[in-house]
Amino acid sequence: LLYFYMVIPKKVFLVAKKHYSKLPYHNFDHALHVLKSVRQLIKRYESSGGKVDYLPLCHAAIFHDAGYALNHKKLGFQSKEHLSADIAYRELKRLGYSNNHANKARKIILATRREAEPKTVEEKILRASDLEGMKGKYSEFMKNNNALKEEFYLLNKKKLTLKQWKLMTKKQIMHYLAQDIKLTPRYYDSKGRSLFHKRVLNNLQKFLDA
Repeated sequence: LLYFYMVIPKKVFLVAKKHYSKLPYHNFDHALHVLKSVRQLIKRYESSGGKVDYLPLCHAAIFHDAGYALNHKKLGFQSKEHLSADIAYRELKRLGYSNNHANKARKIILATRREAEPKTVEEKILRASDLEGMKGKYSEFMKNNNALKEEFYLLNKKKLTLKQWKLMTKKQIMHYLAQDIKLTPRYYDSKGRSLFHKRVLNNLQKFLDA
């Protein structure tokens, strides 16, 4: 995190961290993992000649799952992402950032909603970074998958059979894969096929066949 402490005050991390609980998956470690992925994607995008408004994007990454353990409906929010976006907006304003900056971070977080269609480069980078864990090694894919299953039970008090969980996992992943987030040519093979999609589908198939 040394690089981020050079561009983002440590107090921002401390404020964000207090809004995360020790959930199996959507915890502060996940937010930091997404932040690191954001930095990698920023470097790749800018190496291709693009420009990124990195600070609100990094702030969005830090706060993107803030308050995830809370009941967003009881608090009057449409989704968990709307709650996280509101927390980010309020805390960034309290930390002295401008209304424009805080509002941009809020909008970037909303791009991580399941039904969202990211428009700006910053929105695309955060959404891609949030899904990054699906394309890693199969062991990483399964670690995340098991954590999500445990978290589902904790938040919903409902146990699922392995068959039910496989169907739910497949449905969720196929939904996200239906949307191709194009950033740079480096994300495609020589035939123009998405490397992200290819790796995720390989992991998914291994899981379904197990």
